[in-house]
Amino acid sequence: YFGKDVSDLNLSESALIAGLFQSPTYYDPYTHPDKATERRAIVLRLMKRHGYISSEEEAMANAISVESLLSTKIYTNPYQSFIDVVIDEVYDKTGENPYNTPMKIYTTLDTIKQDYLNDVITGKTYKWVNDVVQVGVAVTDINSGAIIAISGGRNVTAARAFNRATMMKKQPGSTAKPIFDYGPGVEYNNWSTYTPFIDEKWQYSNGIEIQNWDAGHLGFLTAKKALGLSRNIPALKAFQNVNNSNIYKFVTSLGMTVESTDGSLHEAHALGAYDGTNPLEMAAAYAAFGNGGYYIEPYTITKIVYLDSNQTKEYKPSKTKVMADSTGYIITKSLIWAVESGLSYGGKVNGYEVAAKTGTTNFDMSTIKAYGLSYGAVKDYWVVGYTPNISIGLW
Repeated sequence: YFGKDVSDLNLSESALIAGLFQSPTYYDPYTHPDKATERRAIVLRLMKRHGYISSEEEAMANAISVESLLSTKIYTNPYQSFIDVVIDEVYDKTGENPYNTPMKIYTTLDTIKQDYLNDVITGKTYKWVNDVVQVGVAVTDINSGAIIAISGGRNVTAARAFNRATMMKKQPGSTAKPIFDYGPGVEYNNWSTYTPFIDEKWQYSNGIEIQNWDAGHLGFLTAKKALGLSRNIPALKAFQNVNNSNIYKFVTSLGMTVESTDGSLHEAHALGAYDGTNPLEMAAAYAAFGNGGYYIEPYTITKIVYLDSNQTKEYKPSKTKVMADSTGYIITKSLIWAVESGLSYGGKVNGYEVAAKTGTTNFDMSTIKAYGLSYGAVKDYWVVGYTPNISIGLW
């Protein structure tokens, strides 16, 4: 706030800091200087009442405007998005708030990868179209489930802010297809990469016709190519040809949040058209395809040491076998083809074998007309993929 060390703070600055803890956002001096001023006055009044300062000191500290104290350069912790996830996880696991209970927290953060991710997000190594486009990224270790890097968004300066990597719900578009369509088909119907599909005129069970992204049809396709070319009609056919309860079992075992009625999923899930998901949920789900079929609940904490009692709590990830090795292998081979020869070439990384799937969602017609957008304008753009070591969900 002030561009100085704690040891250099004066009484007015110290009282302002002390008052912030009740609600750092509500009393944020940058956005609410009037509220911050009122709160500082309360702190100073209580200090005088209890004999810590004199009436003269109280008056002098109150006479300094809050605006004049503030540094023009706002300090932001480069690891804040990750720390926010840690805080939530600590509270979920212990019921304790680390801001109130003194503790050492040992985490899974990989600072090298996080720093690299930060350079992309801040525009140091990537040129963004504008300052409006937002982003959410989650990076996990594919074999341990550990979260190793997080970005909750661009231009995020506040602690405990909305984290797009973990808190948002956006329709995943075609990145849903391996999870809802082809994965269950391989697992329960014994499909292979060469299982045939006919890309033709087709409709939902209620008779509503669906289209591919290019409004055309390609005829005979293998499952690998249907997935890699992101054809909507084969994806819906895949969904319709697997027992719905098996699909529900498969996707929920991967930690996915879905819309269901008594364990039944509506068909729009096949194309990722449902309430939505977030980058961390997607990264963890895809990781199971690449690690031999195990779902590992993502985590950030390995150990907590309470400073007052020296009590230690250690945490191990939960690991559950959710699909056959062969299912993961077949989906992985299909997603590698998607990157190397299909529509997911945006996931290609030189020198690495990447299995990935892209996905997009579009605006409705009323929004397109209201803002004068092109008919192909993209609302949400996704890439979810993995190497033998890491899994990434990017919105």
